[in-house]
Amino acid sequence: MLSTSISLLERLRDAPDAETWERFVRLYTPVLAIWARRLGLQPSDEQDLVQDVFCLLLRKLSQYRLEGGSRFRDWLRTVLTNRFREVRRRLCPLPAGDLADVAGLQSVDDPAAEFWEREYRALVVAKALEVIRRDFEETTWHAFLSTTVDGRPTAAVAAELGLSQGAIYTGKARILTRLRREFADFVD
Repeated sequence: MLSTSISLLERLRDAPDAETWERFVRLYTPVLAIWARRLGLQPSDEQDLVQDVFCLLLRKLSQYRLEGGSRFRDWLRTVLTNRFREVRRRLCPLPAGDLADVAGLQSVDDPAAEFWEREYRALVVAKALEVIRRDFEETTWHAFLSTTVDGRPTAAVAAELGLSQGAIYTGKARILTRLRREFADFVD
């Protein structure tokens, strides 16, 4: 696991290596798959589109720049949606004059932005936790999940695990710091 404070996106852009790409793919495959499913694709077509997008990102990621409030996930969803439209146009060309279908193609944008936001955050946080999980001791991890995810009182978790409350707070702070450092670009 990389422990540098440089963001994952910068590593992918500047000096991509197999471990960084593997991490990116593990983190974003579920997100892209859900977005592809929301476009109405069957599972096999969904997988093809996701792989297609990752291949496209190998070339296009250097073009992404964080500018004026633009978010990576918005850019990524645009890449996926545009690739979907491109493939759809190639496979099912529209007859000239069929403007209703053209309008439908252009209205694939998501009308439920709040839903996308919640879904995106939940997926990224779940995958981020999965990625860093192996870097922490079992007791520290259990205490973190119990107090943070389950919302249990620190005193009760400390008593259950035979730890001090200070140890639980310290472990929680280490895990949260690691999440922020490694995944800040994904959850803004």
